[in-house]
Amino acid sequence: SLFDNNSSFGPGGAIFNQATMVMRRSSIRNNTGGDGGGIANISDHFSVIDSCDVLSNHGSITGGILAQQTNQGLVINGTTISGNFATGAAAGGAGISVRPASFQAPVDIINCTVSDNFNRIGAAGNAGGIFADPAAIVHISNSILARDFLFDRFQQIPQDCVGAPQSFGHNAIDFLPGCSIVLSTDFVGDPRLGTLADAKPADGIPEGNGAIPLLAGSPMIDWADPGQCQATDQLGFPRADGDLNGSATCDVGALEFEPIVSSVIALVRTQTVHDPKPPTRDFPAGKDTITRQYKNKSSEQIVRPVFVVTTLTDQEMLLNCDPPAPGGVGARLTPDVGTDLTWGPNEIITVTFVIGLKTEANYRFSVDVVGYPQ
Repeated sequence: SLFDNNSSFGPGGAIFNQATMVMRRSSIRNNTGGDGGGIANISDHFSVIDSCDVLSNHGSITGGILAQQTNQGLVINGTTISGNFATGAAAGGAGISVRPASFQAPVDIINCTVSDNFNRIGAAGNAGGIFADPAAIVHISNSILARDFLFDRFQQIPQDCVGAPQSFGHNAIDFLPGCSIVLSTDFVGDPRLGTLADAKPADGIPEGNGAIPLLAGSPMIDWADPGQCQATDQLGFPRADGDLNGSATCDVGALEFEPIVSSVIALVRTQTVHDPKPPTRDFPAGKDTITRQYKNKSSEQIVRPVFVVTTLTDQEMLLNCDPPAPGGVGARLTPDVGTDLTWGPNEIITVTFVIGLKTEANYRFSVDVVGYPQ
């Protein structure tokens, strides 16, 4: 399901749940609420949010998800929570707020990515990422908290976590100060995240696919606790051997890393056509259409191939990349390799890159190919 551009003066801009809720492969985007801009889950029943995206929601206290559990718990699994905003009216988190109730049940956050959320510096205890009330029960495992912050007109302060969630291990927290979490087998520092993209899902279902990929060399690759791993990631793809070392341990966060397979790809043919007209305000020098043919020269099929921009100079932008577009370095373009998303051995595919030009200068453009050789 898709919940987009809804609003409420009270809790839950899109969803206010007071019963049992099981939500899978859904998108909660661009909603506005008083508390819990996306979802307010204030329930004495068990609920699940699985393989979803919670993006760019706005709340006065909580941007993304407000969780206040009573007799039963809430599980948030394999979900990306990003770009949510809170105005700092009271203590809360721009990404997730967990508050206690009279009969408190746990909130379990498993294999999630909470990143790029922001909160105004307002009430004491505000968090950019996760706010966990000291009396709340919050369990976090195999999850990433990174690039969340507080801001006002004069400063921007990293703030991924406030309160005392309990680590069940194998989490990455980019900025620890302000968070009273008791560390277990956790990582403190930069998890090396890419940029948000609406990658093409395994089953073609468009909802729930806004995700942030891991970059090559991320310490989160093949580092999760296997006992907490699900069979598939947020997009429905199998948890795999991300670093190709023969050990299929899942990655930390909502999305499995895709290995770079450029070494088994050959460029067969390329053609560039420059169109100086019609120029636009954003791209006054027109656009280039680059058509390339690539061959899989290996004996293996490559599942879920994606082209990732590694170089694009002079402020030029890839106009036809996967959403959000346009994009620069880190932008992704999913080629058409058929409904099975598989690029077969010796198969030649045609890929078109449309580059918006800000200047007349010569620019450099390169891509890597990522995917799973099988």
